[in-house]
Amino acid sequence: MTESQPTISAPEAAQNNKTSIDYYREQYDAADTFARAVASFRDDVSIPANNELRYAGYHLMCALDDKGGIKDKDQLSRAISHCQRAMYEAADAGILSALDMIEIFKKEYHLVCISDVVKNYELIIKDARKAQKMLETTRKHNSSGALISNDYKNTFEKLRDHCETLEDAREELNKKIRKENQEWRRFIITISFTALGVLFAALGVLLASVSLMDSDSTEKTPESQLPAQHSTKNPKE
Repeated sequence: MTESQPTISAPEAAQNNKTSIDYYREQYDAADTFARAVASFRDDVSIPANNELRYAGYHLMCALDDKGGIKDKDQLSRAISHCQRAMYEAADAGILSALDMIEIFKKEYHLVCISDVVKNYELIIKDARKAQKMLETTRKHNSSGALISNDYKNTFEKLRDHCETLEDAREELNKKIRKENQEWRRFIITISFTALGVLFAALGVLLASVSLMDSDSTEKTPESQLPAQHSTKNPKE
């Protein structure tokens, strides 16, 4: 004899079914839209998220009966979890990609004052450090993707906007670098000519001093030290 199951009225069952399916669709659509947004930022980073969405679709098929009703709530729960995981995977990959772009930008323009052009540069660096710390903390504690997916999503969107700001600033920063390089070359040329002028002037003074010393030495030489004058007159004369 089988154990009796709790009875659920038809309207209640329909409402539960509608709510569960609607929640799955909501989670799937949100993850799919977000994965596409991450892919538009950098194409290859959305692959793990797309895999999770495929798993979600598989578990949904296992959850439904031939008439489209829910026959296995556990499978539906797994499908929803994969949707949430897809959101997490997309955001995680997007954040890492954005952090890489910011780091590359820092290295490329480390010789120029970036904040002169990007007024919120300090905020960008601060947000990047917070994002890096969030990733490290999440992985250390093995946090659930469902709990952190929204935080990750918001962080990615913020970093994506920062990356766009930095990319837009490249042209102005490159102009600034070219201008500073030109000014530096002019400074070097000016210093070089000035140094050469000083060197030639010093050399002229030195040569004049040496010439004067030789002249004074000749004038002060005693007659006894002068070479003997030999007479050409015949002594018999």
